[in-house]
Amino acid sequence: MTSYDALVIGAGHNGMTAAAVLAKSGRRVAVIEAAGETGGMARTVELSPGFKVSQVAHLLNRLNAEVVQALELEKHGLTLKNSTVPTVCLSETGEHLVMKGAYGDAADGLNTANATVWQELRRRLLFQSSLLQRFINTTPVQPGASAPGQKFQAARTALQLKLSGKEEMRQFLRMMLMCVADVADEDLNDDRLKGLLSFDATHGVHLGPRSPTSLLGLYYRLAGEVAGERGAQIVPKGGMGSAMKAFHVAAERAGATFRTGCTVRKILIERGRAAGIVAAAGEEIRAGCVVSAISPVTTFMQLVGARELDTGFVRDIRSIRTRGNVSKLNLALDRPPEFDGLQPNMQTARIVFAPSIDQVEQGFNPSKYGEVADEPCFEMVVPSASDSTMAPAGAATVSISIQNTPYDLKQGWNASTRQRLQETIIRQLERLAPGIGKSIVASELLAPVDIEAACLAPGGHWHHGELQIDRMYALRPVFGAADYRSPIDNLYICGAGTHPGGGICGASGLNAAREVIADNTGN
Repeated sequence: MTSYDALVIGAGHNGMTAAAVLAKSGRRVAVIEAAGETGGMARTVELSPGFKVSQVAHLLNRLNAEVVQALELEKHGLTLKNSTVPTVCLSETGEHLVMKGAYGDAADGLNTANATVWQELRRRLLFQSSLLQRFINTTPVQPGASAPGQKFQAARTALQLKLSGKEEMRQFLRMMLMCVADVADEDLNDDRLKGLLSFDATHGVHLGPRSPTSLLGLYYRLAGEVAGERGAQIVPKGGMGSAMKAFHVAAERAGATFRTGCTVRKILIERGRAAGIVAAAGEEIRAGCVVSAISPVTTFMQLVGARELDTGFVRDIRSIRTRGNVSKLNLALDRPPEFDGLQPNMQTARIVFAPSIDQVEQGFNPSKYGEVADEPCFEMVVPSASDSTMAPAGAATVSISIQNTPYDLKQGWNASTRQRLQETIIRQLERLAPGIGKSIVASELLAPVDIEAACLAPGGHWHHGELQIDRMYALRPVFGAADYRSPIDNLYICGAGTHPGGGICGASGLNAAREVIADNTGN
């Protein structure tokens, strides 16, 4: 029987962040991972010999600066400088909109009137999201906690809002719970830009651009930052797996050990305290504390079990909405795609097909009833354009994230429905990049059920649960457990289902590790 000071379940970026911070504090830490390698949804896989692609997550846009510093990720191989890519809003007429810099601080393709309006709206959105950014690295206030740090942060935020002036305060209070479509429609009249805002606000959540509170999704995206710029997008060299390698190396050099290919069957509970885990093979691994970086639903309903928990807490956990609605299409091509009207140097960009608010809304509507739209919106990157090692010479890899593809597909996800969705996307791409269909060497379509199976994420949900107003900050995953502690002593949670949510951020792992250290648990 092996014993550690702390066990971390799940070797995604949050789990590895927590492990690195705990190991740096002098604790003996082991990371238990069911898959054969680390990285979670950000693993790089070989689609076909020589063709590499990020299996699910394909962009860095929320990597937390405190995490980068605490883990010294750049020292361990992560390259962030001069890596920001533009965003291209595709138009079927070939008149594409190119948003350069950090979320469009320069835009090619907007007329003068729209460019002026956009810069003012962008400034306001960045300011409003900065008010939420302050809370990313703080532990949410929970019942019975004095939380002086959180109260101080809230006071600073309120002061920042007050000092911004009455107009900014009025606009924030007016806009924060609006739908993104109404905000975009107020002054902008460029469909491409409004489609992009709608796509970014609703990607990965069960909301359409005309759903109340959908603007919060855009705040969430802009509250994160990477390479010191909020709203920036990075396609890392070597794929997302290279970024995950930096997390792995940071944790390993801090002293953490990794056990891959080891599935946890249950968390050991003794006299109301977490005492370790039991692996699927029957091995017991004991520890002073357990930190779960996987879904809170899986953690409490499967690994702990309802018998160990209060009835009300079980009800709250079961109410977490975990049905994912994003699919992933990975392609290996014998030549790079050529988009009509798009300069070849723009292949390194993040490419979005969301030509209007209506297109995004029309993609959302069928998903409510278990169906997929005839022309779903999608986000695409060409990893091989940024890193030639991702594909053989002259060839290319393409990674496509498809919006509003429901987990509970009415017809069920099978070979036929997967093929139909892939053909739908290829048909759309053919209008934009003629000949792309004939250049396909290999392909892989991952529906939400496939992401669930590959990454052990219930429902295949990126965020381990809906990221909406009733599941944010002190309500994430549920009220009473948002401070990374659980009803079971010495059991902590730190996955995407906790504050501040999904995306390659790492703040959940960092915040949770700090709470373990503050409690002096595991020593």
